[in-house]
Amino acid sequence: MNLKMNIRGKLRLFLSAFVLFSAFLSAAAPAAAATESESLTERAKNLYSVQDYNHALLLFAKALELDPQNGEAWDYASWCHRYLGNWEQARQGFERAEQLPGALVKWVKAGLGETYLGAGAYESALQSFSQAIELAPEDEELLVRALKGLVFAYACLGDSERVDENMKLLAEKDSAAATAVGAEAASLLENRRKFFASSVEDSVPPQEKSPEEASAEKEPEPEEKPLEASSPAELSDTMERQEQVAKQATVETAEEAVTIWDFTLGEPIQAVMTHLSERGIDVRKAAEPTRLGTQFYTVKLPGESPLPELVRQDADSILYVLEEFQEKLLSVSASVTWRGRENSIRMKEELFKEMSDSLSEKYGPYANLSDNGIFAEAYWVPNDKHFIALETTASLDGQVVLIVNYNDLPGLNVFWENAKQLNEQRQ
Repeated sequence: MNLKMNIRGKLRLFLSAFVLFSAFLSAAAPAAAATESESLTERAKNLYSVQDYNHALLLFAKALELDPQNGEAWDYASWCHRYLGNWEQARQGFERAEQLPGALVKWVKAGLGETYLGAGAYESALQSFSQAIELAPEDEELLVRALKGLVFAYACLGDSERVDENMKLLAEKDSAAATAVGAEAASLLENRRKFFASSVEDSVPPQEKSPEEASAEKEPEPEEKPLEASSPAELSDTMERQEQVAKQATVETAEEAVTIWDFTLGEPIQAVMTHLSERGIDVRKAAEPTRLGTQFYTVKLPGESPLPELVRQDADSILYVLEEFQEKLLSVSASVTWRGRENSIRMKEELFKEMSDSLSEKYGPYANLSDNGIFAEAYWVPNDKHFIALETTASLDGQVVLIVNYNDLPGLNVFWENAKQLNEQRQ
């Protein structure tokens, strides 16, 4: 399976998961509906192949409404969620897909491994990658990718011995890939060592010692034990995590509307479209809104990109998207993709630092930050009208994606409540 590129920047794509995961409750589709489902799946796969995961998910949702037993649609939709960092939705989708005809089970297992890896559930990732290898030991592409996953998972756990074991296996299959992965794994192991060292230092308060005691006493080495991996049930949900951060953050009241890249958050969408027309900016509207009432617009911004130079340098694609909810501009986002990078994890870290430093310089300290090795995210809530999300993801095939998403916080709160109600109704 080829890779990704999203439109997400918190583009509420995870919400189409509500449609996907309620679809299987429907009765089995008749033959005509199944045929239409297959047709929609093919169209969605074309969008998937060009990394337009936003629109692909909408079509996969339609396909699954028509035929909840369409294993191929579940499979691809789950990969969309994986590449968008919607870990819980991806997990549920992959687990559903592997029970149905049409899904490539060996790749489903690899997808589960990458999903667990991105969510920080490293023990579960190890199990899924191992299962993928057992299912297709002769599939060179899958084997190399799964071995990379094992190396990264063990590195995130701080298990250098197992890293070396799997590096040897990888080198036998692809020496060039092993060289690149080795450098990435060394970086992850070093991050683990720093983490454990800082944890030990923080847990033991410093005590005054005489010069003689200090010279005689050797600094103990911190115990290096694996982080405890999350269980599948503990995988974080994007919407709930964002909502919790936004509500808990201390914010200053904002009296004026927030303008991002010459777009005013919360402005009536008709005024936004008029403004775009006056500026001569091309707009591509999604064929129809999502089932939760959001509408996406892809725009081509004229002139120099508003993103810092480092986070767009040599990019393979840059996508700018507007999101509408209840006839108002809910969010403005940018999604940047690089493909075929040998040092994807280090690149992810550099991009994340550059963009987070830029955002912190403008909006102050972040309200929340997490980094699971191949996936990092941070949120800012600078005032009561503004919510900012940043994500970077490194994929096992060398793809790196950075997404920055600026949201209208009052509109986002209404959206969250609306999404909860619709989800409760479907349950």
